Amino acid sequence: IEWIVIARDRDNHALLLSRYCLDALPYNEDGGDVTWEDSSIRAWLNGEFLESAFGGDPNGFICTAECKTKDGRSGTDGGENTTDRIFLLAVDEVTQYFPKESSRRAPGTEYAKEQGAEYDKNGNGWWWLRNPGKDGQHLAVVYTDGTVKTEGFRTYVEDGTVRPVMWLDVSDISEEEVPDSWFEKKECKGIVALSASFFDVAEAETSQEPVGPGGEEREFAYEVGGIGKTTGLVEQKVNLQVSEYVRDILLERGYQVVMLREEGNAKLSPMNRAIAAGESGADIMVIISCRKRQDIGQRGAMAYTQRKDNPYVADLYPECKSLAESLLSEYCAEGIFENNGIHKTDNVVAINWSNIPAANILLGCISDPQDEQKLADENNWYAMAEGIANGIENYYGKVKGWI
Repeated sequence: IEWIVIARDRDNHALLLSRYCLDALPYNEDGGDVTWEDSSIRAWLNGEFLESAFGGDPNGFICTAECKTKDGRSGTDGGENTTDRIFLLAVDEVTQYFPKESSRRAPGTEYAKEQGAEYDKNGNGWWWLRNPGKDGQHLAVVYTDGTVKTEGFRTYVEDGTVRPVMWLDVSDISEEEVPDSWFEKKECKGIVALSASFFDVAEAETSQEPVGPGGEEREFAYEVGGIGKTTGLVEQKVNLQVSEYVRDILLERGYQVVMLREEGNAKLSPMNRAIAAGESGADIMVIISCRKRQDIGQRGAMAYTQRKDNPYVADLYPECKSLAESLLSEYCAEGIFENNGIHKTDNVVAINWSNIPAANILLGCISDPQDEQKLADENNWYAMAEGIANGIENYYGKVKGWI
């Protein structure tokens, strides 16, 4: 069995994933509704597989890990948290460690083929994840082309494959046995706070907060955001997904990332997000949202920054303007949305409360039919995130003299 290291921590632990699809077996032999906790594949991994591959691991190198499995895309119950020595990746872990579809493709072994694994023309297999799909009888998978099928396949299907995962304690393994690249120390390029705008709440809450420190004008602290008239797209969801892709790209490029919202119902207001960003040690804050109005141009992407004489953070105007320009230029360079320019306003709460450079990139106009279709197309999201990440790198390049 050949393993690849996909993550490391500060306690000399390495997260390993099998390079190949090792075996073919159903997620749950009995079919029916099932969660990771009660699945036959979990029992096999921590029983027969652990014994045959590692002799039960008498030296104790394999750590016991807590596995938290989120609910499926339709709210299907993800089950209770478990503790496992061998496990499968979850959907969010796949997108974190392998943001590009091409990196998720995995060739299958001859053994797995003999056991009934289904391969594509390139010899890649599709492999099980541990999240439920559209209901309890379906489980999410990574397909042969690297796409994540969150609606899932039937649990009793037998041609799916297994890529085991484990945390390995390498503290007591000699240096000769561990490649230096496992623990290569990379300089952090910068710390970026990402704020995915709006909230997943049934009704907009009525609480308000000052538009800036000491300001009398107030704005609603919690809002749902826009909803597309044609596709039903919920803005906060695309904001969050694009933000998560930006995070993954930045992490891969050597940045640290502070996520100011990671769940739909996270209740940290714009004011408090800005305060948290400053307290986190981040260098900059990037706010990600969509446009709901068409009164400032008809369609396309924009960026918000404060006016030069902003009553709250005028001293940060040059840095904020530079950040906004970098974000918008690189984002629109992806060729998906038109560049509708920088709009200067003193009404963005998060910018006014931020003590670090901040800018708001507006992905597109959700009230415009053409933009809405582009925003709703999941195939665009990763490219949109790359544009934002490129804008962040462009800004750092100017600040640090890289470009």
